[in-house]
Amino acid sequence: MKICEFLSPERIVLDIVCRDKAESLQNAARLLAVSGVASDWQALYDGMAAREALMSTGVGNGIGIPHASGPFVIAPSAALLRLLSPVDFEAIDRRPVDLLIAVAVPEGDQRTHLSLLAGIARLCKNPQFLSAVHKAKDPGKLFNRIRNLEKEMAFH
Repeated sequence: MKICEFLSPERIVLDIVCRDKAESLQNAARLLAVSGVASDWQALYDGMAAREALMSTGVGNGIGIPHASGPFVIAPSAALLRLLSPVDFEAIDRRPVDLLIAVAVPEGDQRTHLSLLAGIARLCKNPQFLSAVHKAKDPGKLFNRIRNLEKEMAFH
């Protein structure tokens, strides 16, 4: 599953200031809610925080993939946040996180949820993706680069 099907330039924020993990999750939840894919940012944040309490979604290499589902999610979606300064995310490699790819999925849509997480994990293994994210200066151009990378990856 391609992240571009669930991401938009409006849900890409570059160099956002977050003091800690909680603030980064709050910003991700707000971004998704403001874009209209979640009706209640607080409920989305609570869902992400509850998931983090079970086990960190810091997957290593400076990447966090917080996610939640619930009746407050209107449509499956993703948001990308590049943090100005890394924050402790209790990641598996113990490195701080400076890239969040947040996922919100309607309650009961486990298939989309898992497929989207798998697609993000695959994309995050691509060094060209990480380079593009870290060098990006414009959300729209970054979105187009991600879309092109996913097209290239589909042929390999």
